[in-house]
Amino acid sequence: MSGPGNKRAAGDGGSGPPEKKLSREEKTTTTLIEPIRLGGISSTEEMDLKVLQFKNKKLAERLEQRQACEDELRERIEKLEKRQATDDATLLIVNRYWAQLDETVEALLRCHESQGELSSAPEAPGTQEGPTCDGTPLPEPGTS
Repeated sequence: MSGPGNKRAAGDGGSGPPEKKLSREEKTTTTLIEPIRLGGISSTEEMDLKVLQFKNKKLAERLEQRQACEDELRERIEKLEKRQATDDATLLIVNRYWAQLDETVEALLRCHESQGELSSAPEAPGTQEGPTCDGTPLPEPGTS
């Protein structure tokens, strides 16, 4: 039973475990650090100096990245502030027209109610309150 057919089956069945290895590799994240060439170091003081220079370089890179990120965030804030200003202006206009619509509807309701009163009980002309309903335009809302 240890013929060539069994070895093939084992080889085909062996495709399962490499998939498991791939999934393990996907789960773990590794950070590659490039090797650092320090050159010849003759004393610990020189080594400390090179380490400090390396740390300084890395800090400078992180600072540049942070400043770039801050710049992006500032631009985004400016865009959002401009958008907020335009939205506020739009809302102000919509609210103004909404108030005008409210006033016009109230005036029309008063006119309709007064016409209903006139048809049921005759009154002297000129005694009704509110805007005239005889076809003259209503006054501009918000003005007296």
